[in-house]
Amino acid sequence: MRIWATLDDFLRPQGATLVGRNVANNNFLKALFKYGSFDEYHFFLANSAHRRLFREKWEPFLGSLGMEKKVKLLDRLMLADMMREVDYTVFHCSDHVTWLTPLCRLRNRYAQVPVTGMIFSLSYPRLMNSYLDMMHGGIAECDALLCISKAGRKVVENCFDQIHKGFGLAPPPLRMEISPLGLDAQSLPRLDRAACRAKLGFSDSEPVALCFGRLSDHDKMDLFPLMQAFRDATGDSNCRLVLAGASADEDYERMLRLWAKALGITDKISIFKNPDEDLKWLLFHAADFFVSPTDNPQETFGITLVEAMACGLPMIVSDYDGYKEVAAGEVAVRVKTTWDRFDELADLAPLMDERTLHRYFAQSLAVDVGELTEAIRKMIREPEDRRRMGEAGRLRFLEKYDYRILIPQMENLWDELKKQCDITLDETKSDPMAMDVFEIFSHYPTETISPDALLRQSQLAIEFRKARSEHPLFAEMSNIIDKELIPRLLFQLRKPARLADIVRRSEIPASKTRYALMWMLKHGLIEKDE
Repeated sequence: MRIWATLDDFLRPQGATLVGRNVANNNFLKALFKYGSFDEYHFFLANSAHRRLFREKWEPFLGSLGMEKKVKLLDRLMLADMMREVDYTVFHCSDHVTWLTPLCRLRNRYAQVPVTGMIFSLSYPRLMNSYLDMMHGGIAECDALLCISKAGRKVVENCFDQIHKGFGLAPPPLRMEISPLGLDAQSLPRLDRAACRAKLGFSDSEPVALCFGRLSDHDKMDLFPLMQAFRDATGDSNCRLVLAGASADEDYERMLRLWAKALGITDKISIFKNPDEDLKWLLFHAADFFVSPTDNPQETFGITLVEAMACGLPMIVSDYDGYKEVAAGEVAVRVKTTWDRFDELADLAPLMDERTLHRYFAQSLAVDVGELTEAIRKMIREPEDRRRMGEAGRLRFLEKYDYRILIPQMENLWDELKKQCDITLDETKSDPMAMDVFEIFSHYPTETISPDALLRQSQLAIEFRKARSEHPLFAEMSNIIDKELIPRLLFQLRKPARLADIVRRSEIPASKTRYALMWMLKHGLIEKDE
């Protein structure tokens, strides 16, 4: 039996706008459910509320596929026990830093299973702590980072190299495989261009350029150079530039409108703030070409480029990061980018807030406005070139970024990693980076209970039993305490008994029995017999 497992839910955060990583993770899991061949999918979620949310959001989709029984929702407290008992094919993480290293170290105690994680944004200085942790052990040769672009893989390699030079630590032995983001071609809408334009109020005769991405200069792109290039390229002609995407910065949106006014192109600019999924596809199908001069190291891949290709749109993009790979060949015009080095920013990066830091980074990178202007001018004037590039983009999407192709490739990789697993299991070896609260805070309480402590049923417990009442459990406590165990333990403790003897006679794991006893002592259901 092949079983895929994870600690994540791959849901879009509640109330979240259309942001690349959230959209990509959600699309990935839908595609895995739809095109994957695993016998079961196990989700080790944080608590019962997390499991309820998962059911609420995912059950309609799972029901449409008839695969509800393949999906098992498990409490995270069960993780170690299930690793011992189940021969998992892979544990996959929705990113490469949150769970990957501690999960590998737990795996090294209990299971022969590879652990993989997907990279996304890589430009945050705090990630260096996660890479340092990876280099301190726990990662095995059967583990892998799924790198959404070669450019992103090179970033991670450079981070490992910098830490190696500074501390002399060897990079972790994990594999770094290229695994791009994708879309499910079968689920994408195919809309009529004229109908979309009519619904949006666009003239059928005006060429429409679409720039879809976060409306943010500090973690996507500065749109001012694009607006300048569009003004210079279009002159007095009837053209439209659509700026659309998630926005949490009203000041930036206000500045965009003021800049459009200053350039004299207010009537040519349409801004769509925080569009939903339906509006997004309306905009893509109404456009004549896609333009995205990203300038920020926060970008690693560019899922909007895949969306543009899926809709048959030719593209103008900056020659930058993973865009170079996605927008390769005959599908796009790539515009030159120029950067310089600033040691002061490099030195101060760990001490700065991420938003300001990324703004400084992006404002020091120039997208060639002249090349951008000429590319827009040519795209507008040559509809036959637009058609040819759009058709090439659609074909490239179907060949490289359709999840019907990508999911089997990922499964082949996971199966290969599983065959490579040769972990020397050691249940005595704990994770040195996992805070041992019970050891580190051992001096806080008056005492630690002794195995020889005599325990007995309390008067409160007798009163509860006579009233046929139960002591209430806080939310989630049922995950760690079996309510059926409480009356059995109370029955045993009608007479004083040693803690060690009670644990020895218990039919459940010793740690769970001891935890139940401490909870009962806390709430006065039992007491020490001094």
